[in-house]
Amino acid sequence: MMILFIQCAHIALGVFYPVLGSEPLAAAIQAQLKPGEEIICDGEYSNASSVNFYTGQQMLIWNGLKNGLWYGSLFPDAPKIFLDDAQMADAWRGSTRIYVVTGDDKTRDKLQQIAPVHPIAKAGGKFVLSNRPN
Repeated sequence: MMILFIQCAHIALGVFYPVLGSEPLAAAIQAQLKPGEEIICDGEYSNASSVNFYTGQQMLIWNGLKNGLWYGSLFPDAPKIFLDDAQMADAWRGSTRIYVVTGDDKTRDKLQQIAPVHPIAKAGGKFVLSNRPN
């Protein structure tokens, strides 16, 4: 019975990996990432945490003060990694290249109202968008 369960779990991981993992998105970012550029997760950090893992870069989080991260962000020694809409708009218009990892189709429209959006990659229902062309 245990062997059957392990085999089924192995098959399920193969089927759901594109949705759960973000390795192709991280690879697309890594191919272009230069020192000083920022990676921003749109929404809950758990949706793009593997991008952080594969790139080894600190990510900022936009619209991610939910669940456990919200509570932790209230501590005085919490890192200043959370962006509100105004901070995101300033960053998107700024001179630093930004990569936004999102699974929300509406994010592109929101960012387009601030400044041009340049698609970088798409995989597993998630996107990487940038404020600068390739």
